[in-house]
Amino acid sequence: MRAAVRFAAWLYAVAVYGFIFLPVVVLVLFSLQATSFPIPPFTGPSLRWYQAVLSDARLTSALVNSLLVAVLSSLASVTLGFLSAWGFARFVLPGSALLRGLITLPLTVSYLIIGMGLLVLFNWAGVPKSLLAAGIGHVVINLPLCFAIIYSQMGDHQINIERAARDLGAAEWK
Repeated sequence: MRAAVRFAAWLYAVAVYGFIFLPVVVLVLFSLQATSFPIPPFTGPSLRWYQAVLSDARLTSALVNSLLVAVLSSLASVTLGFLSAWGFARFVLPGSALLRGLITLPLTVSYLIIGMGLLVLFNWAGVPKSLLAAGIGHVVINLPLCFAIIYSQMGDHQINIERAARDLGAAEWK
């Protein structure tokens, strides 16, 4: 009986992962196809489509801009999330629970609604549509999640680790 349950659980896991990853595998496989249309049967591998995408200056510029916005907004979100989580974990101020709630409030709102709201706000404030505006939007969306994850790890356990490190001779900022 136990072996049957284990086999059923294993079969279920394989089916779930297959359902999730099979479309990605098929997409990558057909992106390597040499023919003009990505249809079966697979005729052989070719990097023709990747070469066509990478030789287009507009597409490579868009890729570089996307990577730039992603990296810089991630760095800003993690930095601001850490600083705010550290401050809330170390200093208890009146109204800090309310402020923590306000920081995590965007997690309850759809990203589409946040994006539309930011677009309206930026248009009203006269902020031009630019990579900076896109980066600010990414930070607004990512900051609450960064804060929630980092703040959850800065409880009593983290304070005990810092006390133990100071007992062993480490300075407060090491």
